[in-house]
Amino acid sequence: MNVYDQLSNPGLIERVTKRFYQLVTADADLAPYYEGVNMEEIVFRRTTFMRAALGGPALGAAHLSTAEHAERSLDPALDDLRRALVLQALHDSGAPEVLRKAWLNIEDQQRQRPSRGSGGTARPS
Repeated sequence: MNVYDQLSNPGLIERVTKRFYQLVTADADLAPYYEGVNMEEIVFRRTTFMRAALGGPALGAAHLSTAEHAERSLDPALDDLRRALVLQALHDSGAPEVLRKAWLNIEDQQRQRPSRGSGGTARPS
């Protein structure tokens, strides 16, 4: 059984995602990466991506947005901050251990992939 099927409330994926972006946009160091970004769209895309990555239905466009590609090429200190906010969002949302482990595994896999079109560390524009 995949992680998605183990969740008693699949809406939890969206709740974690929304909480994460609330934390990110409230952070002085990470918020500039999201200036001018349609947050409803990024929450939808990230929720859709995570739902499919966790074994659920792939509804709509599950590709990463430009802001999410920028996240993948953050300098190490900001990347560590981003990861801490993911952990906080999982905790704040009451995510069970199975979801927390799977989510962090997906995050770690994405952190290891170079961002498309990135020649180095992303900078907010």
